[in-house]
Amino acid sequence: MSATYGYQTTPRDDPLVQIVENAVAIGFQVIILERAILLKMFPFTDILYSDVVLTLPDWCWGFSIKCEAQASTKLMTEMTEVPFRYMKQHMAENLALGQFSMVEENLQRMDKQDQTSKPLFEAALKIAATTAIIGSYEMTTSVLIAFALAMASYLDVQKHAQVEIDTVVGHDPQ
Repeated sequence: MSATYGYQTTPRDDPLVQIVENAVAIGFQVIILERAILLKMFPFTDILYSDVVLTLPDWCWGFSIKCEAQASTKLMTEMTEVPFRYMKQHMAENLALGQFSMVEENLQRMDKQDQTSKPLFEAALKIAATTAIIGSYEMTTSVLIAFALAMASYLDVQKHAQVEIDTVVGHDPQ
């Protein structure tokens, strides 16, 4: 969030981090192998068929995916728009503090160029920023899981690392 939007997250229950967590969680629920097969089996890209699917009630067997897809779309839109609005509101403040971010730098560059392409450029910037946030969210999780697995698999390395940490930080049993 800091590198992308210049936003400093709070250690616990940060509202923007919550938005990302909610959007990613439902997104992963919607994108599973079984659902991908269901979407592949039915020609949802056909305009007539998709109109029929959209008019079917949500309680129909197999169409809970419709509700989840709508919820996912809403949360993904929120994840894209809320941090972007934050950045635009706080640009002057960040400039005064000497902080820079990917979105801020590109918005400043955009202000100096042709204004006719501004909506298209903003849309592309939102997508790039959202992709960066999702990527960093997933990368952090993957790295922590890999670290925990490595420490559980190689106890001698874990003991050596603990000794090094204790020499620097100290050993306090509390």
